[in-house]
Amino acid sequence: MLTAMPLQNLQPIESKLPEDKHIQYVSDDDMLTQLEDQLREEAANTKKRGQPSNYYINNKELCAEICACKVSGQLSDKLIHMFELLIKHVQRRLYYRDKDLQADVAAEAMLILASKWQMFDPTVTQNAFSYLTSCVLNGLARGWNIQSKPGIHIPIDSLFQTGKHE
Repeated sequence: MLTAMPLQNLQPIESKLPEDKHIQYVSDDDMLTQLEDQLREEAANTKKRGQPSNYYINNKELCAEICACKVSGQLSDKLIHMFELLIKHVQRRLYYRDKDLQADVAAEAMLILASKWQMFDPTVTQNAFSYLTSCVLNGLARGWNIQSKPGIHIPIDSLFQTGKHE
């Protein structure tokens, strides 16, 4: 049978491990700011090397802008413009019955982007373009399902009693 050990005899043990030397940042904001500077420098170096810029959004600039917006805590106009470009280019390959439906579906995709952009973690991967494209596709699908599914339509005449009234 085990006996309970009295609590007053328990003493904290000193750790024999040295302090972690790999921690470089005091806060997440410092890390994001340094990562943003590094990504902007890489994007600028890509432009200087004369590589063709046939992409409508540079992945490094997109990731750097997300880092800057995470530090400030709100979306910037530049990031919103990038979201609009992304939605426009993804929607190019889709067919809609009318322009109103297309605008409603795009608005749903922008809503999804506005709610999910902070979940992107640039320390795990710096491929923000892939993450945001999948968010756009999910938003477009959700908007399409909301707008195109027929609802239950009950004619106004059936709401009134059409039988004998006594």
